[in-house]
Amino acid sequence: QEQREVSRYINAKTAVRRIRIARNRHSVFVKTREDLLNRRAALRGLKARQKRGGLSKAEAETLRDEITVAEEEVRHLRARFKLQRKTVIEEVVRDETGKPTGERRFNPALINPGGITEVQAVNALRELEARVGAENYAKLEAMEGKLGEFWEDMLDHSVDAGVISQEDRAGMMNAN
Repeated sequence: QEQREVSRYINAKTAVRRIRIARNRHSVFVKTREDLLNRRAALRGLKARQKRGGLSKAEAETLRDEITVAEEEVRHLRARFKLQRKTVIEEVVRDETGKPTGERRFNPALINPGGITEVQAVNALRELEARVGAENYAKLEAMEGKLGEFWEDMLDHSVDAGVISQEDRAGMMNAN
């Protein structure tokens, strides 16, 4: 029975953590996508201004420099977007006929086996606390603290090995 309670606790805590991490990653991804689209639009505007001509030599040179900077920013944002896209949980939004609308959204149910939501996981933790009592629940939390230290060490090793970025690590730690 005790092992079952520990398992429920860990599963619920893990579900909450996964959802928060995935939501954070999705928020960062959406911002990167918006930044990329905005920067591409700005670059197109700069190039259109260059194409129209009628600029003095100094204006043309300044505009060339602005285009170079904008192109570099677009390259950087595109690379970051491609990396983030690999770790983001999104679903395609469909209309009532099942056709894609062109929108995408974060779906927390996709991140957890069985589709458990954050609310369901939090409610499961509350029910577990009521069932096992405050003293035993405190023991579970202490155990989870030790697992949290292990998790933090694993993140540090993952950053050191280049598996995840420092930004991802910070997002994961903030999600906890």
